[in-house]
This record gives sequence, C-alpha cells and structure tokens, in this order.
Amino acid sequence: MSPTSAIETDAVKRPLLFRWRSPLPEDTLRHWAMRHGSVPPDLLRFWSSTGGGEAFETETLLSPIGEPATGDDIDGVTSSCRRAGLPPDWVVFHVGLGLSAFHPIDGRLAWFGQRTGEPTQVFDSFDGWYRGTLRPEYADRYAL
Repeated sequence: MSPTSAIETDAVKRPLLFRWRSPLPEDTLRHWAMRHGSVPPDLLRFWSSTGGGEAFETETLLSPIGEPATGDDIDGVTSSCRRAGLPPDWVVFHVGLGLSAFHPIDGRLAWFGQRTGEPTQVFDSFDGWYRGTLRPEYADRYAL
C-alpha cells in the first residue's frame, strides 16, 4: 500500500495499530457508490487500498462490502443508526469513539460525538476528518 492519506501513513509507521480488510476492486466501489450519492473521492481511494478495517483497537472503519454478521457493513450500520436518531441524510462509515458519516448530496464528512442529532464537526475530506478526529485522540498515546 502506498500511503495517500495521514491514516495510511500512520498505518505504515505503526502497522500493529491497524488491521485492514483487503483492497476493494474499483468496479465494486463504483457500483456501490452509484447507490450512495456523492461519496468523497478520498474515502473511495482509502477503501480501494484498504477495504476498511480496525484502528487503535476501538475504531471501525466500515466497508462497503462488510459483513452484516460482524457489524462492519455500511448499509446495516447506517440503518441501525438512523433508527437510533441519526439524521436520514447521512451514510455512516466509522464507529468507535464517536460516529462518522458522509453526506450523499455534497460529500461532506461529519463527526457525531453523540451518535445522533446534528454533527459536532464537519470536514471537506477524509484526510481532514482523520486529522481532526481520530489522530488527535491517539497520536500521543501511540507515538504517531
């Protein structure tokens, strides 16, 4: 994997902190994205190289082709979060300390600290999301 984002760079530096599924084929991602609106391009690139997975023991980066039985599929988690109060215009891609989702109309990414209601932070890119949410929480602890 050639790092294209801070999370991928951190995974190269500290590989034991990250457990990726496996890269996803471009055609699989394209087909999935057609059903989900404006998916951020750098999030698609991330899935293309990693497939999603686990980070820092407690953070799950969901996969477009995740397994419903293990709870790491985007569609199943998004449906569950919407039933619990997440606004219907967001698609979940991360669960852990908080909940993160992208907006299918404009591609913004958001952090929901309370997992429901309005987002507490909004980002224009996947890299900006990581640098503004998970990395500040874990960088010192894991010497990133």
